[in-house]
Amino acid sequence: MSKHGQLEMPQRRRPHKQAPKGGAPLERTALPPVDTLDIAVRAYAEPLKQPSPKRQKKRSAPPSVWTLVFDTETTVDASQRLRFGTYRVYKKSDLAEQGIFYVPDDPLALSRQDIATIKSYARRNRCELRTVADFVDNVFYEIGYHWRAAIVGFNLPFDLSRLANDHEAARAVTFTSKDDPELKVTSRSMVGGFTFRLSESNRPRVRIKHRSSRDAFYQFTSLIRSGRARRGFFIDVKTIAAALLGKPFTLKKLAEELKVEHGKLQENAHGGPVTPKYLDYAVRDTLATWECFHVLRDRFYAYQLTQTPLHSLHSEASLGKAYLKQMGVRPFLEVQPDFPKELLGAAMCSYFGGRSEVHIRRKVTRVLYCASVLPCHLGYPSAAAGTPQRPPVLFANWPFLNRGAPAQE
Repeated sequence: MSKHGQLEMPQRRRPHKQAPKGGAPLERTALPPVDTLDIAVRAYAEPLKQPSPKRQKKRSAPPSVWTLVFDTETTVDASQRLRFGTYRVYKKSDLAEQGIFYVPDDPLALSRQDIATIKSYARRNRCELRTVADFVDNVFYEIGYHWRAAIVGFNLPFDLSRLANDHEAARAVTFTSKDDPELKVTSRSMVGGFTFRLSESNRPRVRIKHRSSRDAFYQFTSLIRSGRARRGFFIDVKTIAAALLGKPFTLKKLAEELKVEHGKLQENAHGGPVTPKYLDYAVRDTLATWECFHVLRDRFYAYQLTQTPLHSLHSEASLGKAYLKQMGVRPFLEVQPDFPKELLGAAMCSYFGGRSEVHIRRKVTRVLYCASVLPCHLGYPSAAAGTPQRPPVLFANWPFLNRGAPAQE
């Protein structure tokens, strides 16, 4: 550390040069001082207050046969204000309606000529034409909320936020038990996210909380209908593609990967005048999103994970957990509640992974090379797959996982 209190970076070693032929050997540069850092280990900690027994959750109704797919187009400045969007409504796999919605009263988003081009395109291509407010109230809420449709998009948080006319930070919500009015439960699951108001009418707002660059939690705020709050069924194709295929995709790359019939068209000049070619591009984006969703949905259904809905799929890990749930594998301490906590603590301390850390630096050290290294997200598949020489880990340890404590020898 310098006298001004700033950290000084160690000087980089110069590359070692070989001595010229017939000359004296060059001296090797000495290693910089060794850094000694503390290594934090995991531990098993028992809560001071035992949690109350969990009540059996009622299984929520699945989405209906309806699906709403939409996409938005925005300006290219810092505000990214909404200009227009396209949507498609499906009943099962049959197209029921396709349309275009636009901002009618913002000259910074659309000029009069732009609006005239959109209206002419809609008439020529038999698309329903709606304002943003009309789309939000009579399509998004009517079909997505009241008809319990799956609401589908690619990078869905961005498109939902473009529909909003107001927002605020999501707050903790306190619920009162229906069975016990004196029992109040506070949920902080969406704290750190945003609450968006989409409609000027008395409609539920939409909460969004990002988990990563490709995943988020979504829910409608509570408006009780028939004694049960409807939280909605939001599906981001970007998220389920990464969960099912193991890597992130753009819409163009995903359409190519899945070999759908209608891929993404060549990009137009976003933010410029609205032309029929630009509208073709926007309409095709929604169609490509639907076709990618359809392929991924069928692939997920082929796994026969009947206890896990598609809208709850967030990552490869959630796919692995869905398999465990389908197989009836219960949590370890639920199966063996009397297992010694000291052994759990020792096991937790011995585990060191899931992060990229170097706590021994600039020190010559013996290392042990592993035969194979698997990324963390492959832990669930590798545990279930096994090899020809060795049975799957889950099957080999089935008595420990699902049938209580092992017999004492």
